[in-house]
Amino acid sequence: MFNPESPSRRHYLVECSEHSTKNVLVVTVIAIATIYEVLSTWLPLIDLPIALNLPRFSPLWTIVVVLVAILFIVIEGGYQKSVTKQWKHDEVVSQLQDRLTPKLAVNDFRITPTPTQGAGPCVYVQLVPVCLTDSPVDNCAGFLLQIRKWIQDRGEWKTEFDEPLPLGWSIYGEFSPVNLKPGVNHRLNVFWFLRDHGSFCLCNITTPLRIVDLFNRTDIFRFDIKLTATNCKSVDVCLQAKWGDTWDRPLVEIVNDAAMPPIVCIPRSTIESA
Repeated sequence: MFNPESPSRRHYLVECSEHSTKNVLVVTVIAIATIYEVLSTWLPLIDLPIALNLPRFSPLWTIVVVLVAILFIVIEGGYQKSVTKQWKHDEVVSQLQDRLTPKLAVNDFRITPTPTQGAGPCVYVQLVPVCLTDSPVDNCAGFLLQIRKWIQDRGEWKTEFDEPLPLGWSIYGEFSPVNLKPGVNHRLNVFWFLRDHGSFCLCNITTPLRIVDLFNRTDIFRFDIKLTATNCKSVDVCLQAKWGDTWDRPLVEIVNDAAMPPIVCIPRSTIESA
């Protein structure tokens, strides 16, 4: 069975392709010589220019040249057909592998209003990890790795917390890993805003005491998050957040470069929870 990942097989196909390209010139020269010899040997009535004073070969030698030319043409065509067929097969196998290789991505987030029992209304900020291929992502889990605060006077981010904290999944209320299937998106809770609280709170099992009073309504924070799975590469996400003009419209954005200065966030309308 053809193995597209085999270096020797790939090298062989490349050599065949290069050899076929070189043979084009050889076949062209032999074809011209063959045509000339056929014309000069079998059609003596043709008045050839004196400038083409090439030696005339015997009919037997002409037949040999014709057979060699045909052989080269057959080899050339066989190589080209073989290389084309193998590369097409390689492309099909590569596309199939891409479809069947699990891949995890996080390109979006949600701001979801949620009622509480006695604490008043709140909104959850949730990441939306997705499975990009036809194979499920197994045992996906999210971890908050560190929290940073922007120090305007120094123009830099200060790390306020740098120990991993597990994050829970929406609806389930669990911190155990989940399996992500194609087209079936789960939401990972990161933090939430409570109307009567005055700041935002982390969505983890327990909040360390040293960051209980960290959040406020004025500073800009970044949350460095890692999503892991057992059958694909992990994904790093940086989420920037700040208290908005109203409690239910926080300024949240996914940042591509975790080290860049704060970006301007556009308030996003909340959506109803599923």
